[in-house]
Amino acid sequence: MVSLMTRLVSMIEEKDEIEDIQAVYKINGFRNRIKEEKFKGKLERFCKGKGRKILNNLWDLLTTKKYGLPRTLAAEISQAKTEDMMLLIIYWLYLLGDDFNKLKNDDRKRSLGFITAVAWFANDPKQCAADLTKELIELNKTKPKKLKQFFNHERYKKILTVTEKSSKIKALPIISPKQFTEHVIDCVIDNPNFINLNKDSEIWRNTFWHQYCGDDQSKISRYFAKHIFSDEDEDLVNANKLYYNSLYKITDDRHFILYAQREFIGKHYDWYDPTLPQQIKDHNIPWDFDHILPYSWAYHNESGRAKSNMPNFIHEWLTSTGNLRAWPYELNRSKSNDKIIEKEAPEYGLKNKDDIYEASFIAGRSIKEWRKLEKLKNTPEYEFHKEGEHWKIFIEASLYRNLEI
Repeated sequence: MVSLMTRLVSMIEEKDEIEDIQAVYKINGFRNRIKEEKFKGKLERFCKGKGRKILNNLWDLLTTKKYGLPRTLAAEISQAKTEDMMLLIIYWLYLLGDDFNKLKNDDRKRSLGFITAVAWFANDPKQCAADLTKELIELNKTKPKKLKQFFNHERYKKILTVTEKSSKIKALPIISPKQFTEHVIDCVIDNPNFINLNKDSEIWRNTFWHQYCGDDQSKISRYFAKHIFSDEDEDLVNANKLYYNSLYKITDDRHFILYAQREFIGKHYDWYDPTLPQQIKDHNIPWDFDHILPYSWAYHNESGRAKSNMPNFIHEWLTSTGNLRAWPYELNRSKSNDKIIEKEAPEYGLKNKDDIYEASFIAGRSIKEWRKLEKLKNTPEYEFHKEGEHWKIFIEASLYRNLEI
């Protein structure tokens, strides 16, 4: 934090001449900067006054409102790999000044979405922050009244657009929820091979569900090629890579689970402060990521090997966000492997299964499929790994929850 505020004050000090983001100070450079009495005094006064207000506004932007981030996700944005992005944000807040309180709800939501997208989807957040800072500096000089709309759709598209073959993709393109839903349903649920599925079907031999997408993959890849690269046909190979990486991100990244369950986490873990030094490590987090359909139904816990006849295809959905929930540590440890969902958790105000479903963010179309699985023989002897029809139900349950998230 001291390094971040030092960089911010340096940028403010050189506001009229600044063109780029202030680079991270090396150890000797930082020591020398702090030794300058004039600068040191300015830094101390700033941190006690405007700096404190900026940080309060930052936390307000990231965590308040119904759509705000849970504290643990907000704290991650300030970590080392996104420190430059954090500097950009607090410099933007400095330039906004009291106009921060005049931000409309749409401006706040759009800005938070932009910031989160870069934090989660950027391959190179440092370069994103550097490019965006140049644009922010220029906008402040030419159109300062437009600062409230700085984080907008057009500017995010610039991060994605590649005009030179040697250029590196700075961030993964984000598939709209509508596109993603249509794509997954078309290539899995409505796929004739899935509809007529049995335990001997060819599909089970695939390692990745994307291999079964056929023509729909081309549609998404061509969309990426057209909007990101200059030559749609020549860059289809690169677009295919982005397609795979984007889908993996959406189906595998646990950030999405925490965001979907933000109401439950905020209600019961409001005391948890992820910014404290002792809370940084994963083992200090008061929740687990629980496999809704128990891992042991498909894999041997002691060895991690798949049970006999268990297809590769199942693993994709067993470990995807669709089959994981953020769940209280002690509840997860006490949950036996013979059940999918507990009947109740009164210590967390969850009086019945409907409450459990809501807290677990099992919603929409996925509820029907999870309930089908719950009606199966839920005992340790139940051999899920031998039941092809049950595999299909599980994939639909996991997939639909992924879409809901």
